[in-house]
Amino acid sequence: MWSGNSNISDDLALTTGLSKHSQRLKGPADVQGGSGWATARIAYFDKSNPQMLEFMKRDVAEQVRRFRPAGILFDNFSAQPYLISPPVHSFGMWSEHTFREFLRENMTKAELAANGINDLDTFEIRTYMLQDYKEGDMLGGPHLRNERWLDDPIWGAYKVHRTNDALNQGRELYGAAKKAASEEGLDLLVCGNIIPMFPGAELTDGFCDVAHFEALSVGSFSSLPECGLPPQARTAYFVRLGKGISNVSYCWPSLYVPKHLTGPEHVNLHSVQALSCFSNGGIMDYGQWYLGNYSPGTDKSAGRINQFIQEVAPRTSGRDFATDIGVVYGPWSLMATIDGQGIVPELFINEYKGWTDYLCNSHQQWD
Repeated sequence: MWSGNSNISDDLALTTGLSKHSQRLKGPADVQGGSGWATARIAYFDKSNPQMLEFMKRDVAEQVRRFRPAGILFDNFSAQPYLISPPVHSFGMWSEHTFREFLRENMTKAELAANGINDLDTFEIRTYMLQDYKEGDMLGGPHLRNERWLDDPIWGAYKVHRTNDALNQGRELYGAAKKAASEEGLDLLVCGNIIPMFPGAELTDGFCDVAHFEALSVGSFSSLPECGLPPQARTAYFVRLGKGISNVSYCWPSLYVPKHLTGPEHVNLHSVQALSCFSNGGIMDYGQWYLGNYSPGTDKSAGRINQFIQEVAPRTSGRDFATDIGVVYGPWSLMATIDGQGIVPELFINEYKGWTDYLCNSHQQWD
C-alpha cells in the first residue's frame, strides 16, 4: 500500500533521488494515497520472525515514552488476516523455517514419512501446497480450492503454527506497550484492528482492550458474509464477537457503506446502523474510508449519536446480555474450514451467521 504526496514535484523527486526508489501515483482524490510521489509504503512481514518482534516491542515502548499517548491501535493485530488468502499472505522465510522446527517437535519421522516428508531439513510448505498444480493460476487454481486440504495433517499443522506465532506477537506487543505505560505512569488504551471471523481473531481475547474492526454493508471481505442494509441487515453476529474479544464491555466497529449512501440525505441510515451496533455492544466509528467504502452520515449525525451514547453511558456501562440461548463460536472450528485458498464459508461461518440472524429475527435473547 503506497501513500502519495502531491506537493512533491517531478523535479524535486529527480534531484533528491526519490525517483530512484519510488513512483508517482495516479489515482482519484478519494482513493487512499491519491496522486503524487509515494513517500511511504506499508509492507507485509512474517510474524514468525523473532528479530522483528523484538524490534517492534522496543519501538512501541519508545513511542509510549516519547509521545505519552492516551492510546495505541495496532492494525491487522494478532492472527488475521494471514489465513484469509493463504497463497498471498501466509508464507515467508521465517514461517517456513520455524514450521520445520514445529514439525520436528510435534510429529514423528514415521508420521512425516507417511505424509511424503522424508527430509525435513529441505521440506518447504509452499512447495508442498503446490501439489497437483499443473498450469493456469498458481494462486487461485483448483489445486488449492480443494477439500483434500481440509483433512491434510501437514496443512492443518501449519495453520496451528502460524496462528500461534501471530498470537504470541500480539501478546508480546500488548505487554510491551502496557509495561512502558506503567513505567511512565500512564493509563494506556491498547486497541487492535481485529476483524471477527478473520481466522484467529477471537483468540486474542485477553490482550486487546477494545477490538476495532471493519465490516462492509455492501460486498464482503474475502469469504466473509455481507452485512447488508436495513431493514434486513443484522450486525449482532460480528459485533457481539467483538464485544467478547474486548477487555471492556464494548467494541469499536467501522461499518462502511458505498459513497452514494453517505451524506446528509442518509443520516437515518447512519442512525439505524449506529444504534444497531450499540444495542449489540459496539460504539460505531465515524470518518473512515477503505477502498471506495465510507462511513455513513455526516459530522452532525455522528455528533448527535455520540451525544446520545454519552448521555446513556452511566446506565449502560458494564452491561451484559441476559440471555436464554448461547451460541457456540469455535475459532478453531473456523480454522478447520480453511483449505489452501482460504475460508470455505459453507462449512462454518454461514451456519453461524444463519443461526444468529434467525435468533435476531425471532426476537430471542442470545449471546
